[in-house]
Amino acid sequence: MTDRIRFDRERGDAWKTVIVDTVNAEAGKAPGLSKRVIALVSLIVASLLLSGGGVALALGFKIFPPAVVPAPTSTSPAPVKTPTPTPTATPTPAAPVVPPMDPGDPSTWIIGDGAVGPLQLSASIEDAEANVPGLTADAGEVCRSALFGDVPQIIVIVPPGPQASDPVHLIYVSVAGELDRPDPAIAAKSPKTEAGIGIGSSLEELQTAYPGIQPAGNIVEGNQQPFYAIPQNDGSWVTLDMNGDGSAVRDIVISRQARTPKEFCA
Repeated sequence: MTDRIRFDRERGDAWKTVIVDTVNAEAGKAPGLSKRVIALVSLIVASLLLSGGGVALALGFKIFPPAVVPAPTSTSPAPVKTPTPTPTATPTPAAPVVPPMDPGDPSTWIIGDGAVGPLQLSASIEDAEANVPGLTADAGEVCRSALFGDVPQIIVIVPPGPQASDPVHLIYVSVAGELDRPDPAIAAKSPKTEAGIGIGSSLEELQTAYPGIQPAGNIVEGNQQPFYAIPQNDGSWVTLDMNGDGSAVRDIVISRQARTPKEFCA
């Protein structure tokens, strides 16, 4: 009997140690346990000391529930605001620089809408002479003419009307001399249309400047020397007479007709 009591006490002491350790461990996990729970544990320990049957009770369940660990919460990242692109202003192309017109320099003159530079259709011949330096009539001639620049020179002819008081009805621009091929040097001296065509311009340049343009006829019936006619906003016409093989612009005439008159200084 003494051996059994000693055995039970030894076994009870061992389980007491296990339970106390467990209580301490669980108390660390759940520090908010009430005094009532601690008292209950003390009673269980006392029962174990009195009876070995309490061991089965200790083995059957865990005295303290596991500590509740809060589930991790997932935090969605804040949406990234995409910056709105700032529209880039399209630069306005600069207007081409047009040199001021110089009455003494035909290369600054524009041909079109009833005018060749300072010379105007329907102006008086006196105004034409006053507006263009050197525009005079040779002895025995009725047409006023002027030569400009070095050889080969640009020639400008302004015939009067049938009467001395009649307004200018035609302005003729050409080169003083032959022109058997396109000549950029002559074109650089010449008055030009708004599309950039002047005396000495090539047929290819003419066709590029005026897409689809077709000959309006031949200067002289039966030959292969064509001319081109370009209508103007004011009702006048710019006539471009080609050289012998049709490869370059030889004469430019602005008048109220769609072709160059055969005679205008008789």
